[in-house]
Amino acid sequence: MKTLKKPLSILLALMMILSVFAVLPLTVNAVGGKVGDCDWEFDEATGKLSITGVGDPGRNCPWSEYESQITSVYIGNGATATPTNIGRNIYVDNVTSVEIGDSVKKIGWNTFCECTKLTTLKIGTGVKEIQDEAFGNCKALTSLTIPGNVTTIGEDAFCECKKLATVKFGSGVKKIGKDSFYNCYALKKISFPDSVTDIKGSAFLRCLNLEKVSIGKGVKYIGSAAFSYCKSMKAFSVNKSNAKYSSASGSLFNKKKTSLLCYASGRTAKKYTVPKTVKTIASLAFSVANKVNEINTNKVVTIKNEAFYNCGALKKVVLGDSLKKMENDAFAFNNKLANISIGKNLNLKANNFGYCEKVRRITVSKKNKNMYVSKYGLYNKKAKSLVAAFNLKLKPNFTVKSGITSVTADAFYSSQYLKSLVLPKSVKKVGDEIFDCCKKITKLTVYNSKLDLSYSYLGVDGDEEHIRTNITVVCYKGSEAAKYAKSCGFTVKYL
Repeated sequence: MKTLKKPLSILLALMMILSVFAVLPLTVNAVGGKVGDCDWEFDEATGKLSITGVGDPGRNCPWSEYESQITSVYIGNGATATPTNIGRNIYVDNVTSVEIGDSVKKIGWNTFCECTKLTTLKIGTGVKEIQDEAFGNCKALTSLTIPGNVTTIGEDAFCECKKLATVKFGSGVKKIGKDSFYNCYALKKISFPDSVTDIKGSAFLRCLNLEKVSIGKGVKYIGSAAFSYCKSMKAFSVNKSNAKYSSASGSLFNKKKTSLLCYASGRTAKKYTVPKTVKTIASLAFSVANKVNEINTNKVVTIKNEAFYNCGALKKVVLGDSLKKMENDAFAFNNKLANISIGKNLNLKANNFGYCEKVRRITVSKKNKNMYVSKYGLYNKKAKSLVAAFNLKLKPNFTVKSGITSVTADAFYSSQYLKSLVLPKSVKKVGDEIFDCCKKITKLTVYNSKLDLSYSYLGVDGDEEHIRTNITVVCYKGSEAAKYAKSCGFTVKYL
């Protein structure tokens, strides 16, 4: 019997060792280690990256060598934040699903930016903040639910998510960052809970299929161009208890309707008269309003920059007697605009109708002490300046009226038709880059020997390094124009 004791004791020891290993967790084909305050593990068999443990994983990405194999990501089980900068610097191109556990408080900057195959996203209930660019350009993502504890959505957080069709905001969201949903083409409807107080500028810019927006009672600030270029927009609705904003006929206004913030560009109405209460039309308010063909500004006093930018069907504009100020490019790129009527108080000092090559007629009220029209030119009386040339298709050879002392920088604004220009002796100044992209001009006549053309961009068709030289400059010998023409390689003829 003594001979059995040693083998038996060995067997018992082996059984004890095996029992210990049986209760230890073990993932086959897994690699991992420490990342910040947390642990990371990548399962090569399933393609899953897990980040767990207590604390913040920081900015390191020690799993980078496996980036092409990662198909799903789990962050939680004690982790309080997501690692930042994963997507931008370490492209996780094959990630299709992401789960953020309830322990996570913050989704960090850039964490999943450029995860272009991400289709499934679950955000835990503990998350309070989604930082800048967190899910930018996740262009396969189709739906999004923001939990109730999230208060802040950062800049560009979901920008360029072009298939994102539905977004449900939790009841705790307060701030929606600049450009946060920029270029989310598939969005059709947005409803903001009453908790939302701030919608930053360009937040939903170029959401081309967005049709309806419902704004809760808590919104106190809507930034510039927050809903611009939403060409399918049919209706804004604003909670009647909202102290700052209102809606009428589907468009968005401030509470007292003294400022028109965003016209519902998807409306089918072809004529629109701005309500009498409105004194200001905001920047890009009518951008890409492609169905309206006639606008009457009524009692409006100020039109902000690019307010009517690129309205594809706009043919006629009536600028009422109340209008005193228009900012840069207010009506630029309206390629069907043909008829402009200017009231008695407008004082234009720059061409606000650039790239409106089909303008055939501009009329100015006889009571206007600031502006007048004289054969294809809109002039400012007090400044003695040419503000805008028009109908250049019919009159490609343009002569500035004698007595005019300056020509504004955008008077010819990249004209497709201008072939020749005569500047009388009275012209002492022309605006910088006045001839930029005027691709057909071949002759310039200058009667003022001191006129400086050094920043005129004559012969520059969009590329400063390549100046077109098939241009003749007619001027006095020894004049500034002659010196400039020779320096550019133009042909010079003397008066």
